[in-house]
Amino acid sequence: MSIANLLVQPDAAYIVTDSGFFGADGRLIGKLPKSIVLPDVPIALACVGSGNTLIDVFRLNPWASSSEGFSLDAFRDFVREVHEGAGLDQDAHYSRWVAAYYSRQLGRPLGFSMFTHAKDGEASGREPWTWYPARTIIMPMVPPTEVWGAHIKRNLPDPAQFNPHADFMDLVHAQRRHKFDAFDCAVAGEILLTKVSADGVEDISLHDFGDEMCEVVQL
Repeated sequence: MSIANLLVQPDAAYIVTDSGFFGADGRLIGKLPKSIVLPDVPIALACVGSGNTLIDVFRLNPWASSSEGFSLDAFRDFVREVHEGAGLDQDAHYSRWVAAYYSRQLGRPLGFSMFTHAKDGEASGREPWTWYPARTIIMPMVPPTEVWGAHIKRNLPDPAQFNPHADFMDLVHAQRRHKFDAFDCAVAGEILLTKVSADGVEDISLHDFGDEMCEVVQL
């Protein structure tokens, strides 16, 4: 999987995902939404990493029709069962999850992140399979100077400095140019902004790159 951006602002939490699934040779083999939403809980979840894991999470999701028994820890345990049941090389098929949630009890949005396996420096000092609070996560990470230049400073959680509807595509275009280990581009299809607020969950289409199936993405 390619993009999972999380942003928490005072009135809403946001996740941005693309819709491209890729083969081992970098060709686009599918275009499907990558954000997971629940029927009755104001939450959205997404991940980067193993596409095999994400497909199985969608396919086996026990909360697809009812949110009964859902919690972040229950979801974590479910994802771990998917990882273990798939029989995959865990060093190769790891993922990092983000969650955008609106707490009606606290009256504000919240964000969380979780590593399934500590593979790189981003996980330093943090335990796998543990949800940690998060306000801003850009995956894959691109330097802000690459997006806006060296002289433009933006505090993404501040709505006065960053408008998710208008400004997230600046980051997405930079992420689309990001070089991945296996091939040059792993960002494709529709870019979806999922907004989680007191009003519930709303999906907003930001852009569609119009990439062709069975072809390598052309930048």
